Amino acid sequence: MNLRMLQRRLSLLITLILLCCLSSCISFNTGARLDSLGKAVPTATTYNGSCYRLNGVAYKEVMVEYRQPNPHLIGTAFMGYFDNSGPGLPAADETVAPQPELYLARLSPARTDAPGFIRAIDFPYARAERLTQSSSLPESCFKHMDWLTLTRSQIDTNHELAELPTIRTTGNQIRQPVSILLSYGVDMPLTAVGYAVGGLLQLPILLFF
Repeated sequence: MNLRMLQRRLSLLITLILLCCLSSCISFNTGARLDSLGKAVPTATTYNGSCYRLNGVAYKEVMVEYRQPNPHLIGTAFMGYFDNSGPGLPAADETVAPQPELYLARLSPARTDAPGFIRAIDFPYARAERLTQSSSLPESCFKHMDWLTLTRSQIDTNHELAELPTIRTTGNQIRQPVSILLSYGVDMPLTAVGYAVGGLLQLPILLFF
């Protein structure tokens, strides 16, 4: 095999690898993009609050702020990790989303008789024991996936909380069936096709090994 033929094969191999990577890591998020309009999700914006113990349950102060999701219309996926959410936006309508408010989030394992979040104005500080050592919020506090729109939650950008309610405008609620239809009827098939094309493009690569 001469040098020119080797170079041509190497170039073809690199091209196939690039095409494979590009086609197999694209995710479509038109449903999530539509669903983000008129939607505000609770996020934890600070982690430096004090910790307390009340009735044997540990809590941590956390500032809760409602933000508007900001999913990319076309995102990427690599090794099962979906990077399809940009930094959250300020809540579009301040009359719909409440102002930032201090809460106490539960740190202890789940208990049916202990609420996960308590508003600071309702927390009985006088009966609680302040803890000297601070702890991070457990992963169970956060929402990891929005199954209605098949998009990853913004846990890495705004720390979306799972237990507190999502706020939706009337327009958002009316559009929600369309958002779900786009997510499952358009985004999921297009993303699946991308993965399938990527798999097919990997087959010729085997010829070089």
